[in-house]
Amino acid sequence: MKRDKLKDLTSRSFMGSTKKESYAWEISVRNTKTESIKIIVEDQVPVSQNTQIEVSVLDTGGAKYNKATGKLEWEFEIKPNETRKMTYKYEVKYPKDKQISGL
Repeated sequence: MKRDKLKDLTSRSFMGSTKKESYAWEISVRNTKTESIKIIVEDQVPVSQNTQIEVSVLDTGGAKYNKATGKLEWEFEIKPNETRKMTYKYEVKYPKDKQISGL
């Protein structure tokens, strides 16, 4: 299993007094067993507790998404030696004078 930030889909822009940052992540899962397996993959997008900071999910990549917790969940069966990739995207808008961390 591997999780990578997609740099070509990650961007930063300014609109007036607001900053907007977009992020894209790719999760790769490979089945190295000789039989099919059922797997549940979980990840999370940030959830803002501050009303000035807005997080919008642009693409869940087919995952079940819980808006309250930010949890993404994929459930699928993967064949032997198969690699499955899931991509999700979100953006964060916040005032220019604020610093955010943990992204």
